[in-house]
Amino acid sequence: MRSKILLVLRAIIKKDESLLLIQRASDDSWNPNKWEFPGGKVDFGEDLNESLRREIKEETGLDITIKEPLFFWDEPMNKDKYKGLRHVNLFFECSVALNSKVKLSNEHQDFKWLKIEDIEEEKIDITKHTVEVIKKLIL
Repeated sequence: MRSKILLVLRAIIKKDESLLLIQRASDDSWNPNKWEFPGGKVDFGEDLNESLRREIKEETGLDITIKEPLFFWDEPMNKDKYKGLRHVNLFFECSVALNSKVKLSNEHQDFKWLKIEDIEEEKIDITKHTVEVIKKLIL
């Protein structure tokens, strides 16, 4: 039986005073060219911490330290292969060693380390959910 929940974990990775944002590939079927916090879907039966570490390693090449969950949001999905599922996102504060280097997978085409107050000035096309997360982080 298929789960009725699409569970996605996202890492808000801090290095110094900056946060990591990554840009989806232009040929991606989901939010092409949009900027977001790294993360991905949890595999069935997978431990949440291991899933988050795996996704971040796959997408960015980084080894993260998971500090704490920050918040979540959920909404019904109404498009494509996820139609009819409840989309649940969990956001975790994470850190990396200062000398860590990002190595993107083919799912993404660019990355930026940005201070929270500088993100708006960058004029980058951010996913609507990433915008909402940034608003929560500013509060």
